Amino acid sequence: MSAAYFQYRQGVVSQSHRVAHCAFGEFSEADSAWFSWCRREFPSSLIEITAKPGEPPGSGQAQPCSPCVQCLLLLTAAVEVQEDTSPPVRGLAEKSVAVIMRKAQWMLDDAAVQVSKGACGSAEYAELATTLGDLARLMQDKAEEAQAAETSND
Repeated sequence: MSAAYFQYRQGVVSQSHRVAHCAFGEFSEADSAWFSWCRREFPSSLIEITAKPGEPPGSGQAQPCSPCVQCLLLLTAAVEVQEDTSPPVRGLAEKSVAVIMRKAQWMLDDAAVQVSKGACGSAEYAELATTLGDLARLMQDKAEEAQAAETSND
């Protein structure tokens, strides 16, 4: 399966929201929508195909803007098993911690802007509360695991 990189066309959104997203699969401009790794839907009429961030554009590709951090994090956090069926490259637990921490960070950043504008609704508050609750439980579990490991080493 190949990766495709894309971003909103110039003028569709503010420049700060023009980031290069990543998706896997075979896509064509005839598709009505593309779905990124960060789980957003993009109408194909509003996007342009780009080169991989950090690489020069090829034929028919636009110069990529900054990469979508959420797409990159989720792409990096994806569990890949080597062909010899050995364990994943990184432990799933460590990836989960990193993903939830980044998700909470992005949600807090977005909420700080929305709250100051008075534009944060009950759904946004509930989603943020759920994510922060998940993060708090995960951090508590990690603290207990670390304490148990320290105690057993004494």
